[in-house]
Amino acid sequence: MPGLFDPITLLALAVILLVSFPVHEFAHAWVAYRLGDDTAARQGRLSLNPLRHLDPFGALVLIATQAFGWARPVPVAPWRLRYGPRVGHALVSAAGPASCRASHSTAPPAAFRPALRMYWSART
Repeated sequence: MPGLFDPITLLALAVILLVSFPVHEFAHAWVAYRLGDDTAARQGRLSLNPLRHLDPFGALVLIATQAFGWARPVPVAPWRLRYGPRVGHALVSAAGPASCRASHSTAPPAAFRPALRMYWSART
């Protein structure tokens, strides 16, 4: 297992904390807002700012375990959603994983190949 101060590990943790978590939580907030619930928007959570979504303990767990962590959950009032609490909340819930899937497919691993090649050639 690579160490915590390995450059690739630090880069991956930074991307997760500064990009993946905010995009995931923003997707929940945006879909809820589009479906009629402005709770997250009124609390300033309809934002891609990482500080609005950062959970300090979840970030520490991510750094310590390098396996899992979490951001602050976006508040949603299911009874305010357009299609009712059951369908509306299902759509809001699906938005986070869908955003992760979309962001992972738009930033293919090929973008990291030059950095990985340089890193591995320096280690051998």
